[in-house]
Amino acid sequence: MHKKYSCYIMVLCGMITVLVLIAELLENIQEMPGGRMIFTGVETASEPLVNRGYVRNLEEITGNERTIQCSLMDQNYRIELDEREMEVLCRIVQAEAGGEDRMGKILVADVIINRVLSPHFPDDVEEVVFQYSNGVYQFSPVRNGRYYDVEITEETREAVLCALREADASGGALYFASRQYASPDKMSWFDDHLTCVEKHGGHEFFR
Repeated sequence: MHKKYSCYIMVLCGMITVLVLIAELLENIQEMPGGRMIFTGVETASEPLVNRGYVRNLEEITGNERTIQCSLMDQNYRIELDEREMEVLCRIVQAEAGGEDRMGKILVADVIINRVLSPHFPDDVEEVVFQYSNGVYQFSPVRNGRYYDVEITEETREAVLCALREADASGGALYFASRQYASPDKMSWFDDHLTCVEKHGGHEFFR
């Protein structure tokens, strides 16, 4: 008799456990526009910051239609960024190439990424952007304050994400300059010491 009751208790406990798991699963499912459902999952401490930051920014880009291709989330990025570094990268691209087309923005982002990957420059985005060498900042918007005043557009965020996902489009460029606005001395140094690998819009790209 006791064995019989024990079996009933074990079955009951098992059913309760299943119901709890189902309830937790339902909490992590959101209804999307059009009646679609998406499993949001649960963030863990081991999840790379790069994924959380990019997913957040992708959601901002797509607006109310918060759907993300699984293949996109699974892609590898050229460098890993946290949310702050993502913001720094988007801001410097906006400041340097806000008037350029999408490819012009991608190329500028490529230069920043290439510097992070190069042994000759700092190894994270923020240090690259704010590098102060030989008495000058490497990027004029940081020096003149424009970096802090720009408003990042959706096109810029999309261009930065493309640069992070795709292969380098700049031919390995580590420098860029606008001949129209740069001083003759500066452009002379670029021409004498570097190799021009790309020209697009108002910028020339060098390595």
